Amino acid sequence: MARHRLFLLSALTVMVLREPAKRQPGERASRDRRGEIAVLKDSFQAAFALPWFGSFLIARTLYLSIELAVPFFSMHAASFHGNSISGLSAFVIAANIGLIAGGFAWAKLGERSVHWILILAAGLTCIGGVLAITIELQLMSQSILCYAIVFVLVSLGTQGVKNGRTLYPLEAASDKERPFCIAVANLMIGMVSMVFGALLGVLASLKGVGWPIFALTVLNVLAAIYTLRLCRAPARPA
Repeated sequence: MARHRLFLLSALTVMVLREPAKRQPGERASRDRRGEIAVLKDSFQAAFALPWFGSFLIARTLYLSIELAVPFFSMHAASFHGNSISGLSAFVIAANIGLIAGGFAWAKLGERSVHWILILAAGLTCIGGVLAITIELQLMSQSILCYAIVFVLVSLGTQGVKNGRTLYPLEAASDKERPFCIAVANLMIGMVSMVFGALLGVLASLKGVGWPIFALTVLNVLAAIYTLRLCRAPARPA
């Protein structure tokens, strides 16, 4: 009954909202006549001409090991506690604890160093991966509490990478460079993530979900090592 009341309240709230008037074709800003393909080509050339962009793109590719981690850790946890309602609830609570704690911790650390946000995020996720592997190998307890700790660490790492990947181009790029740097990076990483996620999914179906977690943990270490040597972008003029 309470759920139906919430649905009704949501519907009434949406009815109150007013959509802004759509612009007519004559009101739109003039577009580049060269076409979208030419603009895309120019954006790629401008982004890769920056000395830091290539290194940032490699780092973001390595950090897919964290951005794609949650579904595989969820499947791994379900293989042990999928029939336990209390266990699934505990995992959801643990993940939210990690997100909330990360929101405060990463914001504070971001004022000092974006690099260390990425490095610590990789380290925490790596620890979570090692714990999951030890649970898989029955080297430690397979209790709900142990796997809840894994979810806290992975959620912290995921939140850290999201913050770091956003703050890095904000610091490295000028106001003019920033839009196409972010757009090009998101486009390329989006395509890579589809391929990488599909490969991990095939590996999980063939060998079991423990193998993708092992692969992600190794990539976490590589991501942290690469970030240590990631060259800092030159300071922007004020």
